[in-house]
This record gives sequence, C-alpha cells and structure tokens, in this order.
Amino acid sequence: MQELLIGLDLGATKILYGVATLDGDILYKNTLPTNHLQGLNRVLDNMSHIITDLINNYGKKGPIKNIVIASPGPLSYPEKVVLNSPNLNWNRVALEKEMQKRLKRPVMVEKDTNVAALGVHYFEEEDKENLIYITVSTGVGAGLILDGKLYRGADGGAGEFGHMVVKPSGNICGCGRYGCLETIASGSAIAQDAYRQGLFPAHVKGLGSKEVGELARQGNLLAQAILDNALEYLATGVANLVNIFNPQSIVLGGGAMLGLQDLWLDELTKQVINSAFSLNTKGLSLKITKLGGDLGLYGCIGVVRKSYLL
Repeated sequence: MQELLIGLDLGATKILYGVATLDGDILYKNTLPTNHLQGLNRVLDNMSHIITDLINNYGKKGPIKNIVIASPGPLSYPEKVVLNSPNLNWNRVALEKEMQKRLKRPVMVEKDTNVAALGVHYFEEEDKENLIYITVSTGVGAGLILDGKLYRGADGGAGEFGHMVVKPSGNICGCGRYGCLETIASGSAIAQDAYRQGLFPAHVKGLGSKEVGELARQGNLLAQAILDNALEYLATGVANLVNIFNPQSIVLGGGAMLGLQDLWLDELTKQVINSAFSLNTKGLSLKITKLGGDLGLYGCIGVVRKSYLL
C-alpha cells in the first residue's frame, strides 16, 4: 500500500486541506472558511476534526504517516510557535504542540510560504538551486530556497517579505508598523484602496482585487491606477530581493497574483529587470506557479520529502 499524507494550508480566509501521495497525486482536497474571528480554539478544533475525518476516511487506502500544517507567520523555529501573526491575530500560539495534543500523534508545522517554496522546488523548479517563492494574497510573503536548501533564518523569521517597509509615511500595517509592502500590494490592501478612492460603493461589501482587475480590463482608469500603484511597490520589493539574493527564479502565487497575472506579470518583469543589477537579472525568470491554488498541498508533500532527505 502506498504511503499517504494529510496536508492543511491554514490561511487567514480559508483552510485548504487534502490527502496525497509522496509522488504528488492529490487524492482528495477541499476548503473550509478559517473563521479566525471565532477564536483560536475554534480554529484548532476545526482543523483537528478535519484531520480526524480524513484519517477515518482514507486510512484504509494506505498508511497515513505524516500530517503537515502550513501556518501563516511569523513562526519561530524550531519551536513552531506563531508569534504576532497580523492576519490571524494570534500571538505565541504553540501550533505544533497544540495540534499534537489534540490529535495524539505527530504533526509537522511549517510556515506557509516555506511550504509553498518547497512545493515549487520539488514540483516545478527541480533544476533551480536558488529560487524565491512570493505570494500575493490576503497578505504578502516569501519563501527562500538557497543553495538547494530551505532558508529559515536564525530563528525562523526569514521571508517576511510583506513587512519590508517601502513607504514609511504609509498606512499602518496589521503588524503595527507603517508602510509595509503588505499595506499597498496585497489583495486586501488593493480592495481597501478601491473603497477609499470610491471605485467601489461603500454600501457594497466584500469586493476585492478580483473586481478591481475586472474593471481595469474594461478600461476603468481608476482601477488601472490602483493596480499600477500596487504593482510599482511590489516591483520595488522584488527588485530588492533580486539584488540581495541573486536567485535563478522567482515564482509567484497567491489568490490576488493568480487573479491579476495577465495584468501584472509582464510589467512586473519589466520593472524588476530595469531596477535590479544586470548581473543579478542575467538568466532570471519570473513566472506564475503552474500549481495554482493547490500549491499549498504540493508544498506539504515537499515538507515530507525534505524530511526524508535529512
């Protein structure tokens, strides 16, 4: 019988979960709203119920030896404690320990952008030893593969790309600082800008970057200006990463980026190439992940495959 794993990608908006093989076959997947405003214990209990149901339903098809949870950061390493998460409003949550206590079995927790970077590394860019994965979704973040290895930094804090300060006089971020990239270029920031500038009627709730993109494609000048502004700051941040790390490849994903790729990718590439050192952009590729919204599950497979190589 083939070995199976359970993966959960915990996001601020939704939880993506599924069952997969180590070879990359996803046998089942689904999503559930995170509902983090209902409280920490409710979210942890929901994840425990999801995992228990998957074990009961798929345990007969193969041994489930690994459970992997991709968590928003900051996430300390090796303790696996969520610290001051601006998108979940969690502080000092020992996620790995809490889930192991609930499930009474081992659980592997890794920062979501690190998980995604491993998914890219194992299933898209196998020949690249130096790559950066960037997500533009509710928030903005990055995962780093340097010299073929996941780079976490000294304490697990590497890759907090969304909290690179790009506009010190800008809006306050969920992390408490001002002018973070996340306050300008994330999907939620784009939506807030659209409401603030009157692109969306104040009484119509729930509109986001997807709708801004639709209006921009129709020729709406304000929508185009909002996206151009966000893209300019995103390109500045990406160019900074290129100059610092000199990657071979930058792979982009996340709900907002996937929805805006036709409007953003070519211009982003142009601005990054024009802004970074020519030495660092020689041979550099910028692309959208081909794994789409399933990248988190593929990344969970990557976490297990990486652990088997240690």
